[in-house]
Amino acid sequence: MTQRGTTAPPPRRTSRDISPASIGLLALLLAGLGLAIEVQPISLTSGTRSLYLGFTVAAGAVVLAIGAHLRLWLRLFTLAVLSLCLVTLITRSADLQKQRDQWQHRLNTVTTDLRNELPQG
Repeated sequence: MTQRGTTAPPPRRTSRDISPASIGLLALLLAGLGLAIEVQPISLTSGTRSLYLGFTVAAGAVVLAIGAHLRLWLRLFTLAVLSLCLVTLITRSADLQKQRDQWQHRLNTVTTDLRNELPQG
């Protein structure tokens, strides 16, 4: 019990406390990792899984930066990286869908030609 006029000592920092600088560095690393995953080459066989993974990692960086109340520039930077990942995800997914449609059209053309060449009877 404290006496009147005295204050309780501040809580001690332990070695398990994480500094805001460490959290900021982690947010920067996550944003960079998300962007690096996002720009990896994709193909029809690999699909868009890596795009969604990169977007998710970048979103984690934003959540960390905002949730830990990091500096404004760091929160804005992670939001900018997330926005870039979102634009990349949308455009590359659309390009991949266009390739799928082209292949589907080619396949339909070949099967139609084969059907027409078979004897009817």
